[in-house]
Amino acid sequence: MKTCPICHATLPDEALFCAQCGAKLAEPAPVAEPAPVAEPAPAAEPAPVAEPAPVAEPAPVAEPAPVAEPAPVAEPAPVSEPAPAAGPAPQAESAPQAAPLNVEPVDNRKAYCILSYIGILWLLGLLISPEKRDPRVRFHVGQGIIASIVDAALYVSAGILAAIFGVIGGPLAGALTSLTWLSVHAAAVFFLVYGVVRTAKNKDGYLPIIGRFAFYK
Repeated sequence: MKTCPICHATLPDEALFCAQCGAKLAEPAPVAEPAPVAEPAPAAEPAPVAEPAPVAEPAPVAEPAPVAEPAPVAEPAPVSEPAPAAGPAPQAESAPQAAPLNVEPVDNRKAYCILSYIGILWLLGLLISPEKRDPRVRFHVGQGIIASIVDAALYVSAGILAAIFGVIGGPLAGALTSLTWLSVHAAAVFFLVYGVVRTAKNKDGYLPIIGRFAFYK
């Protein structure tokens, strides 16, 4: 069926003009004829079979080469005499080695002996020093201990006497108090100086009066 492009009326396919508005319609396209069917191509003939190639004849066997004669044996070379052995090479003089340093161990015994007479520093030689078992250190530590005990006793006695003189009063008691303290100080200084000086001069000996009462030796 056709449709009119102007009034859109439905028309049969073979109509050339619209029955409603009279518009000319497009002519129908001619129907194409079917193409003729191609005949099949004739089958190709088979190719002729090639004849086999002729077999080659075997090559003739080569004759063996003649055996070469052995080479003449060379005579051994004469043995040469051994070269004289070279003498030992002279040794190079070694550089002079530096003489080892002789480091002498520090002897602290004398220091501990001297310190034994200064106050209560005898405790260093008694407890701390590695030389505390040395007989000389033990001797001076004993002298220092007895000197400290005597000094303490003298100061206690001087204090008691000073208290008594203070109770008594008067110029004589004051003079006796001063004399007592002076004597105690002098005794303490004497023991200290005597022990230090003699020990520094390596003159080991007992303190005067009190030295032989030492109980630590």
